[in-house]
Amino acid sequence: MLGQALVRELAPREVAGLGHKEVRSLPRVYRSCDVTSREATRAAVQAFKPDVIVHTAAYTDVDGCETECSLCRAVNVDGTKHVADAAWESGAWLVFLSTDYVFDGKADVPYAEDHEVAPLNEYGRAKAEAEKYLLEGGRKAVIVRTSWLYGRGGPNFVDTVLALAESESALRIVRDQRGRPTYVVDLARALCGIVDRLREAEAGREGSIPRVLHVANAGEATWYDFAREIIDAAGRHGVEVTPISSAELARKAMRPAYSVLDTTRFDQWLGRPLRPWKEALHAYLAERA
Repeated sequence: MLGQALVRELAPREVAGLGHKEVRSLPRVYRSCDVTSREATRAAVQAFKPDVIVHTAAYTDVDGCETECSLCRAVNVDGTKHVADAAWESGAWLVFLSTDYVFDGKADVPYAEDHEVAPLNEYGRAKAEAEKYLLEGGRKAVIVRTSWLYGRGGPNFVDTVLALAESESALRIVRDQRGRPTYVVDLARALCGIVDRLREAEAGREGSIPRVLHVANAGEATWYDFAREIIDAAGRHGVEVTPISSAELARKAMRPAYSVLDTTRFDQWLGRPLRPWKEALHAYLAERA
């Protein structure tokens, strides 16, 4: 989902895409690559010789990670190490996509980048371990934490809510988890800005590079707030949205109750804060329609 948005937004630049399966619809250079294989990853990176790699590949089924721990680690930890090692061997910068789920949700103010990580689930633990590897040794890497992604190209909360609204008159949505919904198009544009800054740094035209950045649409919401806005914006006024607790939902993986990211560092460094989440949602719904 994010990878496809990123390839589209990077279009004016020379860009190549790597993925785990063949994709014929992308108009740019593309090559299949299994990041769980060190040799395959190294060969793919050497074939393109990039100056920046944006690593969006991940096993993101948070509940699935609880039961498929070995797959979670193979992709999210080992896969990241393979991409990082290949990037550094070729002299490329690495931009790594991480998650708000590295935090435990016990805060009551937005999480800054230097807040101690304390993940509650296997997905968050794998991402936190990958982050630690990238931060060791002062290598050429930037960690971008984001949250609650939706957009074209993959399953997401917005599409799920709209699909349910087609067949059901009442939805039960969690109201005790709070975060920042993020549109992949806006995130992709932010990543393009980061990529350009890294390339400027290589050319000696940019100063210090932050090691960790939080990037998400402005504002915050619970999943209930998010669903309510989706239903209202889509004109599904006959669908009732009922708030429930996380305990009532009984998911396999624990989620942080509060995982709002503080994006001040990114907003000031790049000078282009992401738009409010409601505005972004309406843009996606218009695009989707």
